[in-house]
Amino acid sequence: MEFLRKSLVIAFGALSLFFAVVAVLRHFEQSGSTSSDVSTYAVEWTADFRNTAEKAGKPVFLFMCADMRALKNPEALKILRKYYTVARMNVSANPADYAVLKSVYKLGGARGEPKAAILTPELVPIVIASKFPESDTAGMPALPTTLAACAKLCKTSAEQFRKTGKRIEAKLSDDASNAPDLPKILSDGTLAMHSVWSVSEIVWLMRNSKSSEIPNALLCENARLSFAMFARSPRVTNRAIAFKAAYEIVRRLQTDKRENPLFLRALASAAMVLGDRKLTATAVAIADEILKKKGKDGLFFERMHYPVSENALMASALCYVYKASGQDRFLEAAKACMDTLTKSMSESPKALAFENSQASLEEVAFCARACADIYILNREDRFRLNTTAFLNMAYENFYHDGAFRLNSNSSPLARLARPPANKDSNMPSAEGVIAQLESDRRNLKLLDEPLFTFNVSEKISELSARNLSISPFENLGKASLRLALMPNILMK
Repeated sequence: MEFLRKSLVIAFGALSLFFAVVAVLRHFEQSGSTSSDVSTYAVEWTADFRNTAEKAGKPVFLFMCADMRALKNPEALKILRKYYTVARMNVSANPADYAVLKSVYKLGGARGEPKAAILTPELVPIVIASKFPESDTAGMPALPTTLAACAKLCKTSAEQFRKTGKRIEAKLSDDASNAPDLPKILSDGTLAMHSVWSVSEIVWLMRNSKSSEIPNALLCENARLSFAMFARSPRVTNRAIAFKAAYEIVRRLQTDKRENPLFLRALASAAMVLGDRKLTATAVAIADEILKKKGKDGLFFERMHYPVSENALMASALCYVYKASGQDRFLEAAKACMDTLTKSMSESPKALAFENSQASLEEVAFCARACADIYILNREDRFRLNTTAFLNMAYENFYHDGAFRLNSNSSPLARLARPPANKDSNMPSAEGVIAQLESDRRNLKLLDEPLFTFNVSEKISELSARNLSISPFENLGKASLRLALMPNILMK
C-alpha cells in the first residue's frame, strides 16, 4: 500500500505539470452487471450533488456505465461503503459534465471513453478510468488498491489536489475575462468582415478534405460559409469554391455520412444557393431515408439513442431540405421533432429544464437554432417563443466572464472548469450558433422580447469578431462564428 501511495504521489507530481490528474487508467471492463449492493446506496449525479459530496466529506466514486464487473469485488464494495460517496451519472442527462471529465481524461494522454472516476469531496478528479484489472499489475492497480490509496491521499494531499484543480480550470476554461478589449474597428466588424471574406483557408480545406481526420463540423460549416459567400457575392471565384465544397459534401454522403445532419444541411444549402437540381434530388432522397426511421414522437434514430443535439440538428437540416425542394413533409417533420424536444426539455428533471440546466450549451443552442429555422420558414409563433426561451436559457445558465461556456453555472463541475464553446469540431460551436441567432434577431426581428438579465449589443459581430484572427488559417475552426456575419440563406 505504501509503495502504491508513493507511486501515485509521483504520478500526481508529474501529471499535474500537464494539467492532468493523479493517475489515468486507460481501460474499463464492461462485462457483468452492476452489483445490487452499490445500486442501493449510489447517489444520482444532479445539480445538488456538489452539496451532497461536500457535506459527506468523503472522496467520490463515480461510475458512468451500466455494467461494471469490477464493482462485484467484495473488498472494493466494503471500501466503497465505508469510505466513499458513490455516485451514478446518467451521461445523456449530464452531457456537459461528462464532456469536462473526458477533457481531463485526455489531458493525461488517455484515449477512448472514461467509464469511472474518483474525485475529492470538492469534485477534483484524482483518477479517471476506463478499466480496473481484477488484480494488481505492475502498471495498473486493481480497484480495491486504487480505492484504498485514493481515500488516504484525500486526507494527506488535499492542498495538492486543490492546486491540481486550479491547473485543470486554467487549462480547460480559457478565462475570457483576461482577454483584452477589442479595438473599435474589430468590434464594428470591419476587420472581422475581412477575415470572413478570406477564402484561402477554405480552398486549402476543400483540397485536403479527403482526410478522414477532419472533424465533421469543421468541413460542413466551412462549406456552408462558402455557400453563403457565393450567395452574397456570386463571383466566379466564389462559385468555383462553392461547387468544390458541394462536391466534397456529396462525396462524404456517398460513403458514411448519410445519417449525419450536418452533411445533409450543408448539401441542402448548396442546392439552394447553386440552384442545382441534382443536389436537390440527392438531398431529398437522403432526407426521405431519414424520415423512414422517424419515431412516433417525431424523433430520429431512436434505436441508436441519438441525444438532443443530433435530433435538433436534423430538424434544422430538414428545414433546409424543405427550402430547397418546397416539399412540406420535411418542414412538418422538423416541427414534430422540435415540439417533442421542447416539451421533454421543459418537463424532464433529468434532461433539460429551463431553470438550473444540467444540459450542455450545445443542446440549448441547437434547439434554439432549429426553432428559429422553423419560424423563419412559416412564422408560427410558438417557434418564435421557443427560440426566445432557449436563448434566455443560454444567457442565464451558460454565459460567464464574457463568453459562453459548455456547462451551466449550476453544473456540479462548474467550479472545476467552464470550457468555452467557440470552436467547430465534430459539432458546430455553440457560441457561433448563438451569434447567428443574434444576427437573425436583428435582421428579421425574430426575437422581440428582452433578454432576462442583460442587453446584448446591437453590433452583429459582438459575439463572433472577438474570436476571429487576422491569420485566416486560424479561422478554420470558427466557420460557425463567421456565418453570423453573413446573410442567412433561409431568409432569401
